[in-house]
Amino acid sequence: MGMSGEPDGLALEKLGGAVLGVGWSTGQDMMEERFKVNVSVYKRGEPTGPDLTVETLDQLGQAVITKRVCLRVVSSQYSPLGISTPLLVILKVQMKEMYKLGLEWDTPLEGDLRGTWIKLFTMLVKTGGIKFRRATRPERAVGKCILVCFFDGADPAFGVVIYARWVLEDGKIWVYLVAAKCRVAPMFGASTVRMEMDGATLVTRVVYRVVHALLDDPPGEVIFIGDAETVLASRERDKGFFGEWFGNRIGEQYDNIERIEDLVVLDKAPVWYHVASEDNAADRTTRLQSVPDLGLDSDWLNGPAYLK
Repeated sequence: MGMSGEPDGLALEKLGGAVLGVGWSTGQDMMEERFKVNVSVYKRGEPTGPDLTVETLDQLGQAVITKRVCLRVVSSQYSPLGISTPLLVILKVQMKEMYKLGLEWDTPLEGDLRGTWIKLFTMLVKTGGIKFRRATRPERAVGKCILVCFFDGADPAFGVVIYARWVLEDGKIWVYLVAAKCRVAPMFGASTVRMEMDGATLVTRVVYRVVHALLDDPPGEVIFIGDAETVLASRERDKGFFGEWFGNRIGEQYDNIERIEDLVVLDKAPVWYHVASEDNAADRTTRLQSVPDLGLDSDWLNGPAYLK
């Protein structure tokens, strides 16, 4: 088994250049969520042709694209930490829109619909993958980190993104993405207010898992940030009753925060803040961008500038 800092060698090669399905370079101590697109015919559950590459993208012009092919490609993308969420949410939302059309599984797509999916497949192939740093704690970090947890909800989807904020020995601030997650809005009964409340509930679930994973190096503070005034006002309400749908979710949020405080001793109690929509990092998990910037120097991986 290879170790961080070692040159990429035979040990890593035996693992296929990946650990738990995620690409890893021991020499650079970088990991990569890789995208794959295969539109060939499947027989007995296996593709009859190789994955597409930048050099073979012209094959898309002759490929038969169906709903089954689209679902297969979307389902084959592996992003356990949600690093690729701003890009993959585009595919998931388009998949839901195709379900609304009531197409048969093996009916070839035509016209604009076919063109949309060819553009999406091309985007995946050209992007190739998203690299990110393996370590969540930088060298020369002092004390405990602050988990800054953003949530957002919109008509297409709701999502969350969590950053660890560290102070270094020289006083500089280091911020990096720890985890993200999004879910597409349901076919029926969705509204912006409900999606925002679902985003607030989801962020408490994900934070609990993140804190559980960081028990050996726990955070000192947990901060929740969103742009949904209705959600924040609902949490502060001390009179009257909520309907079953809202009441269950608000109750779960409080329960999850109690579970977090049972796991670790925080320096301060978790707090919730409001931020403008343009300053909400989780906005990238719900606003569909054709080719979002997910590079090593991007705000997505390093957090909004104001966190520093």
